[in-house]
Amino acid sequence: SASVKMSSVTTNEGKVFWTPLESNPEVLTKFASKIGLSGLWQFHDCFGLDEELLAMTPQPCLAVLLLFPYDKLKGFKHDERDKIEKEGQVVSPKLYYMRQTVGNACGTVAVMHSLINNAAQLGIEDSSSLMQFVKDTQSLDYLARAQALEKANVIEQAHHSIATEGQTEAPSADDNVEYHFIAFVHVDGHLYELDGAKKIPINHGASSANTFLSDAAKVIQKNFFEQAGDDMHFSVITLGPNQGDD
Repeated sequence: SASVKMSSVTTNEGKVFWTPLESNPEVLTKFASKIGLSGLWQFHDCFGLDEELLAMTPQPCLAVLLLFPYDKLKGFKHDERDKIEKEGQVVSPKLYYMRQTVGNACGTVAVMHSLINNAAQLGIEDSSSLMQFVKDTQSLDYLARAQALEKANVIEQAHHSIATEGQTEAPSADDNVEYHFIAFVHVDGHLYELDGAKKIPINHGASSANTFLSDAAKVIQKNFFEQAGDDMHFSVITLGPNQGDD
């Protein structure tokens, strides 16, 4: 799996920085299990987006995380945002979205987005620190939720205990690597891209539990891989059942 250390594109409303999580499924699963994910589920490497490789993905696949070279896609993402601002989009009230104001926490936010939007199916307990955070922030706007994360000590401690464990050289909190982590989820019949560096979630159109993985793969192919030219520093990670063998 990719050994790129995760970092953030800092939106800088707050100057809080965390040590980045490493972009591999084991680390993300450890962090997720500290905030409420049960041992029945885990993150997995996805080795490619063509049909044969997608067919190897443990099902049901509930979320797709993407690590990508942020700078290469800035122009495209700008145009995409302008188009949405002009044309508008539907966002389901069932979707939970938050901005990212903590530096280097893009992986943390992507994991939280993937868990919160699948909490019922994942069987995450109401008493978990994740669902406690959701309860406390449900009525807040996207930015206020991000600011609440800056003060969420339990989640911060879970993040730090994992971020600094088992790496040959843990990056420092003020390292700013130019890679960024986002999540794709299926909520209420639509495919959403959740990128905490953006003011809003992005609705990529109709989807279903059965077609979610291939729908997300098409968007990643078209809007990320093809836009990045020859820069193939990407990592795709899926959330699915624990296979018990890796």
